[in-house]
Amino acid sequence: MSTASAYIADISTDEDRAKNFGMIGAALGLGFIIGPVIGGLLGQFGARVPFYAAAALCLLNFLYGYFILPESLDKEKRRPFDWKRANPIGSFKFLVRYPKISGLVTALILTYIGIHAVQSNWHFLPCTNLDGMSKWWGIRWVYWDYCWDWCREG
Repeated sequence: MSTASAYIADISTDEDRAKNFGMIGAALGLGFIIGPVIGGLLGQFGARVPFYAAAALCLLNFLYGYFILPESLDKEKRRPFDWKRANPIGSFKFLVRYPKISGLVTALILTYIGIHAVQSNWHFLPCTNLDGMSKWWGIRWVYWDYCWDWCREG
């Protein structure tokens, strides 16, 4: 998401920037809706099949970005690669210099670990309890999370 946002920021004019970022948001939302359905449908062929499909999509995305997508930054704006600037330890040094920010980053890391632990474990429930009904689990996921709230609110 951050790479797509950076690319859109590089190639967009001031007039089209908001529209282009809206398109990214729409694509992300569509992925959140369609992804569980596709995963559920693929899950009926085995618990690992959705992960293989996701890996194949990631590979296609990488190949498209590497071979087809043009560089977004003009040559005159590029700077040479520097290992010192690419060092991730430099980010930790920044956090040591600013302890208030390091507390915020620590809280965010712990929050994200908790959120992702629930998300990553929740999807194993249909594999263990529904005995081959994972395609219905994916469809149910979309219905319950999106359609049910929409129907209740009218």
